[in-house]
Amino acid sequence: MEKKDQIVITTVKDRLCCCYLENGKLYDVVFSDSKKEHSGSVGDIFTGRVENIIPNIQAAFVRISKDETGYLPLTKEELKNVRCGQEKIVQIKKAAVKTKQAVLTCHPELVGRCSVVTGGRKGVGISKKITDESIRDTLIRLADTCLPDFMHLVFRTNAAELPADTVKEEILRSVKVLQQIYDKANHTKAPALLQEAVPFYLRFIRNIPIERRVSILTDNPGVYKVLSEEYPEVILYQDTSYSLDHLYSLSSTIEKALSKKVWLKSGGTLIIEPTEALTVIDVNTGKAIQGKRNKETTFYKVNLEAAREAARQIRLRNLSGMILIDFIDMEEEEHIKSLIYNFKKELEQDPTQCTFIDITKLGLVELTRRKTHLSLPECLKQE
Repeated sequence: MEKKDQIVITTVKDRLCCCYLENGKLYDVVFSDSKKEHSGSVGDIFTGRVENIIPNIQAAFVRISKDETGYLPLTKEELKNVRCGQEKIVQIKKAAVKTKQAVLTCHPELVGRCSVVTGGRKGVGISKKITDESIRDTLIRLADTCLPDFMHLVFRTNAAELPADTVKEEILRSVKVLQQIYDKANHTKAPALLQEAVPFYLRFIRNIPIERRVSILTDNPGVYKVLSEEYPEVILYQDTSYSLDHLYSLSSTIEKALSKKVWLKSGGTLIIEPTEALTVIDVNTGKAIQGKRNKETTFYKVNLEAAREAARQIRLRNLSGMILIDFIDMEEEEHIKSLIYNFKKELEQDPTQCTFIDITKLGLVELTRRKTHLSLPECLKQE
C-alpha cells in the first residue's frame, strides 16, 4: 500500500489510538483515555457543585462526580457570583495529571470542523488565518442568522474552505446541543454528567486543516461507523493477515519514542530528558563528525537535521511546557540564523500551539508548547 499523509486509527498496546503520518513517518499519536486515574475526559460537560472557593487564587473547586473534583479558574466578576453549594455547568478543559486535578471551565464549548460554539459568552471571532475581507464579512453575516445572544462563536480556518450552508449547518447543530445541555442541567441534580465529549479520534481529525486533505484509515468497524457520518471518505481496512500496527510499524516507533536517545541519519543523536520543570533536548555530533574536515559545515548540517527531528519528537511525544534545546555550537552567524529560521518553520507545522521564545546567552533555544493532553509516556503509564 502506498504510504502518504494520513490518519490511521487502530489498536496499539491494547489501546485504541489515532496516528498522524506524513510521508509514512509518525508525527502525532493520541491514545484513548483509560479512565483508570480519573472519571472524566477532556470535553466532558457536567453539572457540578461548588465545594470550596479560594479568593486568593481566583478559583473554586467543583465536585463533578462522586470521586472527583476539578479546579475552576474564575475572573474577578465570576468570583463575585460564586458561592459554596452552588450548582454550575462546567467542562473539563485539561485532564487530571498525577496529583493535579482536572482543570474546568464554566463556559462549555462544542468544537466542530469549522466552528467553536461556547455557552455563557457573547460575540463572534474569526481565525486570524482567514485574511480575505470578503470571506470574513460573509462569515459575520452568517453568524447573525444562527447565533443566540448567550453564545459565543469562533470561525475556525476551515470555515473559509467549506460552503456557507455546511458551516451554518454545523453551527446550528452545536447551538441545538448546547441548548439541550443547559435545559438538562435545570432538571439534573449535581454532580452529574450532562454530555460526553466526542471520541478523541474525531476531535483530533477535526483539528486538521482541510487543505492537507489526508486520507483516513481504520480497521475498527465502530470507529468507521462514527467517522463515516462526517467523513464519508474514510476507509475500512479489512486485511486480517497483516495489521495496521505492523503495516506502519506503530508499536516499534512508539516504543522508540519512550527512549531518551534518538539517532539521526547523519550519525548524530538527540538526548531527550523530561523533568518536572521543563524538557531538555541535547544535540550531539556522535558519529557524524568522524572523518570530517570542515567541522562548521558538518555542525550546521547536523543541527538542521536535529531541528527537523526535534520538532517531530516534540509532537510525537506530546511534550509541553518549557523546552530547552542545546544545538551544537556554531561560529558563523549566517548558519545560526538559518538554523533558527528552519526550526521555526518546522514548529509552524505543529497543530498544537508552539512558541519560539529566544536563544539564551548560553546558546540554548527556548520554546514553549501548549499542553492539550497527556504526554505519550503519561498515556502509556495509564495501562
